[in-house]
Amino acid sequence: MKKIIILYAFLFIFSCCSDDDSTIENEVTSINLVTGLDIRADDFSTPLRLGNPNILVEQTIVFPIPSSIALTIHSLSSAEISDIWIIKGDVQQSYQNSDFDAILNNNLYSEVQLNNNSEETFTNINSSNITINLSDFEEGYYRAFIKIDGSIEWHNIYVGSPDINAFIESWN
Repeated sequence: MKKIIILYAFLFIFSCCSDDDSTIENEVTSINLVTGLDIRADDFSTPLRLGNPNILVEQTIVFPIPSSIALTIHSLSSAEISDIWIIKGDVQQSYQNSDFDAILNNNLYSEVQLNNNSEETFTNINSSNITINLSDFEEGYYRAFIKIDGSIEWHNIYVGSPDINAFIESWN
């Protein structure tokens, strides 16, 4: 009997202690995760990087960030934006050393996932330049997923008008 109790205790301890790398990977690719963002005033300004943004940007720029009024999404090429999903973000500063260039790709999130998690969806846009009204959004972090030329990319954004110096300092 004593051996069985020791065996169960041994199995319990080792089953609880095993590290599950897939859990870490799932967290780092969470559809809501915001690990930083690029703030910019307009399409001509150089962005100021805060944190380690888990963004995938290839064909679009988004500005102004932060903004409480409107968000402009502009194609950097002649490709047209067809769909946009805005998803509420969950800020985590614990992934500042992650290599998102190696982790993120255009096939990471499906349109079904985006539709299921979206606060707001804009479809059938077919434009290279669009402005989204943000006045109905609660203040906070969001992720803007953009389908352009058949690929999905995304930016992290902030809706609101924070004190910009305190906002920048909060990421340091």
